[in-house]
Amino acid sequence: MNSIYFYYPNFESKCLTFSYDDGVIQDIPLLKKMNEAHFKGTFNLNSGLFSQIKFRDGIDNSRLDNKELNLLYMGHEIASHSLYHLHMENLSYEDNDFQIKEDMKNLKAIFHQEIKGFAYPFGTYNEETLKALENNHILYARTTKSTYDFKIPSSFLKWNPTIHHNDVRLDEMIEKFLKTNEPLALFYIWGHSYEFEDQHDWATFDKICLKLKDLEDVAYLTNQEVATYLEAIKKVKIKENQVINDSNEKIYCRINQQKICLNPQESYEVE
Repeated sequence: MNSIYFYYPNFESKCLTFSYDDGVIQDIPLLKKMNEAHFKGTFNLNSGLFSQIKFRDGIDNSRLDNKELNLLYMGHEIASHSLYHLHMENLSYEDNDFQIKEDMKNLKAIFHQEIKGFAYPFGTYNEETLKALENNHILYARTTKSTYDFKIPSSFLKWNPTIHHNDVRLDEMIEKFLKTNEPLALFYIWGHSYEFEDQHDWATFDKICLKLKDLEDVAYLTNQEVATYLEAIKKVKIKENQVINDSNEKIYCRINQQKICLNPQESYEVE
């Protein structure tokens, strides 16, 4: 066997994913724009802060209440952002565990989906946070540190995004993503929807939509879908003239120039 090359689902060579925090009222226009562009994203919520009233410089940045949230976020992933948005690095293991466990429980009851993702409040954590995430079977956790690249994270519990949407390098990274031939290139954009309102800059997201929507070689996935798929790729085994998909996901690849979709637990004989 000469080579094996992996794709994202449906043989897409690149992937775009979004992550937005806090569950504020500006998620409503953001989701409208995302849905129109056929983007998929992950929304990180603090269930202990639903309905909290908050204004910044006279602009309403209040949190959404838990009524009709299921309909609002339909088609997107819900992840935990801790119960009360505390500095997790200052907490004991027991307090970390409580913040994570209670938020997961509440979000699962509201959205009727398994909560597998987490976004660190303020981007910070300690070793006790990591232990609590693992013990609550969290698949991935996002930081706030930009990588300015399209590489797959070495640890999904320390997942650094590509860039924040208001970063001065956003245009540069969009152009690089459009041109890159990097295998399994992953473009991860994050932020808070209230920033568009506070900075009077919804045009930034309109630009993202215009340049990145409906691209033929891009998979549009939630954070959980990305992490689940890339972790599944690690379970593909190569033995002599066999490629074995030892995961529970369909794996899309090219073997000796032939595109193959390996079903879960399926083996492929290479001639």
